[in-house]
Amino acid sequence: MTLAEFHRSRPTTSTRASLARGGGPGGECDARGFNLEPRLTVYPEFIGPKSGFLDEKVRPAVLAHADSTFLARNDVWASGSEVIPPSPR
Repeated sequence: MTLAEFHRSRPTTSTRASLARGGGPGGECDARGFNLEPRLTVYPEFIGPKSGFLDEKVRPAVLAHADSTFLARNDVWASGSEVIPPSPR
């Protein structure tokens, strides 16, 4: 991606204003049939055990914040906890 392509892909001032008002890409994504999911700062393919990307000292902390698809968790449930598991999507 060139620098010019990067700047064109960034949100415009009106988009930033819409986000500040509580609007956002969610409605547009829903209308187009896409589902927005929260992400970690590490791409999912670099979290898996075979990637070799994460240091073993860091991996437990990253996995604590990741769901089974290595996206950011959107709940507080963890195996072995007393919290009721979320319902399947």
